[in-house]
Amino acid sequence: ELRDLLDDMRHKRLVLIDTAGMGQRDLRLAEQFATLRVDPYKVRTVLALSAAADRGVLEDAYRAFRAASPSALIATKLDEATSLGPILSLVLKRRLPLAYVADGQRVPEDLHLAGQKRAWLIQTAMRLAGAHADAADEETLAHRYADLGVAANG
Repeated sequence: ELRDLLDDMRHKRLVLIDTAGMGQRDLRLAEQFATLRVDPYKVRTVLALSAAADRGVLEDAYRAFRAASPSALIATKLDEATSLGPILSLVLKRRLPLAYVADGQRVPEDLHLAGQKRAWLIQTAMRLAGAHADAADEETLAHRYADLGVAANG
């Protein structure tokens, strides 16, 4: 069925296939990933994650979807995020290129190539960091950055 759909869309530059309703704990994920292997098409898996999610949720989702060998990331819901730190940290830590960003509910109108939004993304991250900055004490900072492997004396 997917092969037929891809045949119909072979003239398109980009076709997005959504695993709608499939969360990272869904046992049917492996089955879904297998359906993406469609000869002769080379389906490139791009992981779409909400920028509004916290770090733990993003890491959990990445681990679950790692089996699909994502080659890039789409950061969605930028308009709903109170911080871009968790999604940008995931991009850097997992070395996933940021392919697209989405800042609204309308697709494709609100889906943008990430490279074209680079300056905006950095400005937004800085603005959100300033707007939601907590006066963090040493204990909070140590807890927040404990897994970075940075020596305390540093």
